[in-house]
Amino acid sequence: IYNVHRYQVEAAVKLIAGQQYHYEVKTAAKPSGVVAVAADKQQKALMALLQTLDADTLAIPSQVSSLIPPKAYGYYRDRESLDSNMGLSFDPLTAAQASAKFSLDLLLNKERLTRLNWQHASNADIISVRELLNRLLSKTLKAKAKAKAKAKSNSLLVIQQRVNQQVVDSLLALYTNATLVTEVRAHLYRVLSETKVWLAE
Repeated sequence: IYNVHRYQVEAAVKLIAGQQYHYEVKTAAKPSGVVAVAADKQQKALMALLQTLDADTLAIPSQVSSLIPPKAYGYYRDRESLDSNMGLSFDPLTAAQASAKFSLDLLLNKERLTRLNWQHASNADIISVRELLNRLLSKTLKAKAKAKAKAKSNSLLVIQQRVNQQVVDSLLALYTNATLVTEVRAHLYRVLSETKVWLAE
């Protein structure tokens, strides 16, 4: 149930750098061709995806998590079980991190970013790779004011910190991917360099 939104995430992310097309038929009056998904739809999809990285979205209410005991004797973890770094206990932090990683893996897919870079080059109304990366960081790692507000709830703050670490890990993994195209790597390098300066301030 916790991960039921993954199907919506998979659907929404296809709008980012997405393409609309039909296979042509002889009777068509004119070819419809391949066109990028409208810029406003891509923006809305990105906003929805970034919401899945918010601690408020990922947090499991304590009244629910307190009802999840360790597996009974004789029962073992399977592919439907959430990983845990807390031994036999249910681990809400790792559950949140896994959910965030799922969204990030789809959003930061190298082929998607390559398409997005080309779409932006062809239509400036479509979000650029750099803007996508900056909005990702603004929603997570750079959300200082939000983090302070969440300090009223230590559990939310810790969840957001774990998500932020996953964002950094995902960005570094993307940068070190040997098959990432040069132009996307250049945008990512600049964003990471700016983030390094920001962290040092």
